[in-house]
Amino acid sequence: MIKIIWAIMAQTVVGFNLEPRIAIVKTGNPGSYFGYSVAQHQVVDRNSLNSIALVGAPKDDSGQPGTKRSGNVWQCPLTQSRTDCTQIRGIVPGSSVPPRADEIRDDQWLGGAVSSQGPGER
Repeated sequence: MIKIIWAIMAQTVVGFNLEPRIAIVKTGNPGSYFGYSVAQHQVVDRNSLNSIALVGAPKDDSGQPGTKRSGNVWQCPLTQSRTDCTQIRGIVPGSSVPPRADEIRDDQWLGGAVSSQGPGER
């Protein structure tokens, strides 16, 4: 009986193997928690489909005026370069102006969780 169950289970198992010899390694700012969250995303252009990694850095300096360590999300091409990631700007509405007196944007952990909305989406 156990052999029959094992045979049925063995036929339905599908494996997935990452390529360990050609690792993609990206680096971020020290202390930014770069890589805390990662998601694969596909950018659809008129004639091409490009895969990228969305990488969260929740303690990074986002460049928002008047904030400290508010977090960041980076877009990284799947290349062998360690330093070719670019910051995704405009995620937070009003991020180009200093926070109002009743707002606290320090340590907001932007990038603590990232996800793709699907191929060609934002």
